[in-house]
Amino acid sequence: MAWLRGAVSLLPVVGPAVDATDAASQGDRVGAAIELCNVAWDLCSILGPGAGLRAGLLASKMGNHASRHAGKVAKRRFFSRATWRSSRRVLKWGLKKKLQRKVGGVALKVGVAAIALADEKVYMRCGASDHRQRPRLIAGTKRQVPAVPAAAAAAAAESSIDTFTHLSSSESQLHAVLADSVYLPCDKRKGVVATVDPHQIQSGDDVCHAVWYAYVGGSKYRGFWYSAALCHLVLAERGTVGDADDLQRDALLALSLGRAAMSGRARDSAAELAEQARSHQCRRITATGHSLGGTVAAYVTCTSQQSTSPICSGHVFNPGGLPDCARSLSCLLASAEIVVHRIRGDKISVGFLPALQRLYNRRPGYGETDSHRMVHFLK
Repeated sequence: MAWLRGAVSLLPVVGPAVDATDAASQGDRVGAAIELCNVAWDLCSILGPGAGLRAGLLASKMGNHASRHAGKVAKRRFFSRATWRSSRRVLKWGLKKKLQRKVGGVALKVGVAAIALADEKVYMRCGASDHRQRPRLIAGTKRQVPAVPAAAAAAAAESSIDTFTHLSSSESQLHAVLADSVYLPCDKRKGVVATVDPHQIQSGDDVCHAVWYAYVGGSKYRGFWYSAALCHLVLAERGTVGDADDLQRDALLALSLGRAAMSGRARDSAAELAEQARSHQCRRITATGHSLGGTVAAYVTCTSQQSTSPICSGHVFNPGGLPDCARSLSCLLASAEIVVHRIRGDKISVGFLPALQRLYNRRPGYGETDSHRMVHFLK
């Protein structure tokens, strides 16, 4: 279960060691190196300066007490009791230091995300103020032009800033449709018709073409769409729908335990992706997802580069997560291209790979709808 995996990650030394093994097994070399550094940091925090001297004094004290007891049974019992007490003391101290560092790290990341969101809100307000008209006199008359209400000014500002439909490519719009379609139950998912650029099908003309993407399988957490004309396989990860597993993973992401939150789903996705790649002739494999699904899709894209079915690019929409150094390094150093599509004002995705974000305005006519909703990426 996700919560149990998160509890293991909080343990000193053991948690980072498990995370490092998990990252290495999935092909995330950067993440494994960072977790090994966390192992060393935990050891230094637990032992501290003068650890060798303290260990020598403890061993001398144990030897003096043991020499006063007669019989091998008494010695073994004493040594086991002393070892258990020392281990319990060390574990308690290490767990305390680990939790203190984790709480401080989460507070710092939340603060950074809050500052970024506040700056974004200031930008949006400034955009609205540019469209607000103050009452003024018409030349040669005494009549005034009425001021534009604040709500109307905000709506005008939103309409003036390009939306996802205006700025994005046909490739991005295809992945947005599939990221929305994967929310449907498996028996209700269908194929989609996508408009692709001429260079993708090498037709030799400048006319966009319609291509059929058939739904070829999946589970409640993910779906696969395949185009036989382009030999293009798309993995779409589903976001949060309210079940217990999704809520546990969301909670772990909020606590900055991203690897513990993503590991199980990423491993299942990689296995299903390899099976689909063997069943179809693939020249390109891409990934997409919204919210929690976007976070999983980005992680799978980064860790698939050493597998037999590497993902060449990923389009993620409002992915959730706090700022994460390991995630940023892994995505920036990966050979695959990861594009983060984000709606201005979304609180959940403000800290997810800010260097790779493409910002858009809300969909016209949906100004009161939450920025995190997938509807802003659809036509």
